[in-house]
Amino acid sequence: MARQLRFDLILLTILTACVLMLAPAAAGLVTVGTGCDYPTLMDAINNATVVNGDTIYVYNGTYAFTGLTKSVTITGEGAELVTLDLGGLTRTITGSGTVFERLRSTNGRLSFPTTGGGATNMIVRECIFENMKYTTTGGSGAITLRGHDNAFIGNTFRNNVISQNALISLNDLTQRLENNTFTNTTGAGRGVIAVTQALSASTIQKNRFSNNGIPCISFDAATGANPGNRICLNDFIVPAGVTPVVRVGTSGDVSPVLWTTSGAIPYTYGGAPRTGLLGNYWSPYTGTDANGDGIGDTPYDTGMLNYDNPATNPAHLDQAPLMAPVADYFGPAGPAAPVAAFSANVTNGTAPLAVGFTDASTGDAITARAWDFQDDGVVDSTDEDPTYTYTAAGTYTLNLTVTNAGGSDSEVKTGYITVTEPVNPPVVNFIGEPRVGPAPLRVDFTDQSTGTPTEWAWDFTNDGVVDSTEQSPNYTYTAPGIYQVNLTASNAGGSAFRLKGNYINVTGQDPNLPGTDFTADVRAGPAPLRVNFTDTTTGSPSAWAWDFTNDGTIDSTDQNPNYTYAGPGLYQVNLTATNAAGSRSRLKASYINVTEPATPTPTPTPTPTPTVTPTVTPTPTVAPESGVLSAPRHIFVAPANGARFDLDGAAFGGPSGTYYIKADGGGLNELHVTNDAAVAAGQVTSTSSQSGTFWVSNTGGRGFDDDILLLVSV
Repeated sequence: MARQLRFDLILLTILTACVLMLAPAAAGLVTVGTGCDYPTLMDAINNATVVNGDTIYVYNGTYAFTGLTKSVTITGEGAELVTLDLGGLTRTITGSGTVFERLRSTNGRLSFPTTGGGATNMIVRECIFENMKYTTTGGSGAITLRGHDNAFIGNTFRNNVISQNALISLNDLTQRLENNTFTNTTGAGRGVIAVTQALSASTIQKNRFSNNGIPCISFDAATGANPGNRICLNDFIVPAGVTPVVRVGTSGDVSPVLWTTSGAIPYTYGGAPRTGLLGNYWSPYTGTDANGDGIGDTPYDTGMLNYDNPATNPAHLDQAPLMAPVADYFGPAGPAAPVAAFSANVTNGTAPLAVGFTDASTGDAITARAWDFQDDGVVDSTDEDPTYTYTAAGTYTLNLTVTNAGGSDSEVKTGYITVTEPVNPPVVNFIGEPRVGPAPLRVDFTDQSTGTPTEWAWDFTNDGVVDSTEQSPNYTYTAPGIYQVNLTASNAGGSAFRLKGNYINVTGQDPNLPGTDFTADVRAGPAPLRVNFTDTTTGSPSAWAWDFTNDGTIDSTDQNPNYTYAGPGLYQVNLTATNAAGSRSRLKASYINVTEPATPTPTPTPTPTPTVTPTVTPTPTVAPESGVLSAPRHIFVAPANGARFDLDGAAFGGPSGTYYIKADGGGLNELHVTNDAAVAAGQVTSTSSQSGTFWVSNTGGRGFDDDILLLVSV
């Protein structure tokens, strides 16, 4: 038998009296799983293109299932491979002709209702139901089967805890439970199967109940029992203390039950062919079999007597109880043919693609396997779990045929493996502009790599440290030098790099640049505060750009402008002066302090006070920025923590709002400040090329930072 995921359209054309009848369109097939038509089962179910009559094939995995209203076939790769997680809730299935097969349901409840379109003519087969959730709703179960003409065939119900009601609740008419296995059902529920008064004309046959801690079947006792339910050829194997069937209720009549086949059927027992009426196998039955025909000499009393009319319902008796399990009555059928199934560890990728296959076939003593990895009729492997490498791009269909003494079976997965062309690593290239200039030099880099890279790692000084992961970043070189630049780019095919040696040349600053500086006539006061600024730049500047709040906006291009600060705040001021050699900026941090506007205070009534001799406290005088320090371009301030600050405004690594200058000229070259505990007032040293007096005091500062107040008087 070959179970293939192929659907061939058979078009039957009948020409009669010039009437042409066309067959309907073929049903569609969609797949669910990694690399398939849909990644999740509910995506496929809810998609408008999936319509009644279509088939949904589900590959190995666990999928959320929230319900179904379409009449479709849902086929799993295997009941042990595909799990439907019900999310701990009741999931409703409606429609006509729906088929569920080779799936495992768990963690919830299933309802097949009569309302909302109802559930009719459905088939559930070769599925597993495990760890289902019981319900507290009367007349319902973990699986509630209403609707009509529905069938559960060849399923396995295992490891379910039913603390209330039943695992399966049967209602309405013409329901069929056949060839199912029920095992390890525990809890305090009324039974594995609950037969309600609404059930009629239904069949429970050829099922096997074993190792269940609750009754196999419970029956409602209520007035108005429906007739015609047949229960036969089942194995009721129960542990000690458990009754196979029970009656629930304290009044009324039990649904009439036919406990035997509808007529005599052929069977084999004790090595001899026979014909007869067969009932069920009851493990508690202790009757005899005098003639050895496999049928007990006395009926088995199920205890299902009516409450209201106990003499009118003989349905409590199985008239032909079996002496052995049902399988013993139909001869040595031999091993069943295997059921082929397989999975792969990867289903898509670039060539060459190595795929590991796992045989998931079931059946006794599989003796042979034939793998056809390209469905071309050639057997590529006979191993149980082979590996195959696809060297060319394409979509491949696979076929596995397994064989044992009972026959053979094939599983064909259409379009199961998708192989794409290999992707090469990128070819890396880039440019930077400008490549030469004085420090600080900002360089804009542009990625020019080919091969569609998706990741970038820039090392602007080739020191092994990734400085940026942007595609086209910028970088500012603060120190003179000749720099190598390295870019590594990556895509799905791998990584490659490009190193450009001696690529960026950062020079020192031109000594002919202007010595930018300025003063203000007032630096503190309430808002609005008008401040007059005076340019004191040396080096014959010819253009000025003032930014009075250091927000990047040029507020004035006058040489000596004024500016009114409207609101309170501590403002930084930046002046950029330009001469024939170029431009240089001077930033003064926390330079203008604007406070809240003064609020008038009412004048109080004078109160005589005693005369107090006033104490005059001298006010420290801060010298104006003039004289020899009018342009202090060569001053080091070096606290104990080793940081350096530039009084000229060129940032060389100091904290925000501080300054650091190189000792590259004459004048006052260095001013050393320390918090040495041995020198309580601080320590000052200077060169002799300039004159002046300096006072240093430690203000206390913060525990993590040196805070020094420097007063300079010249």
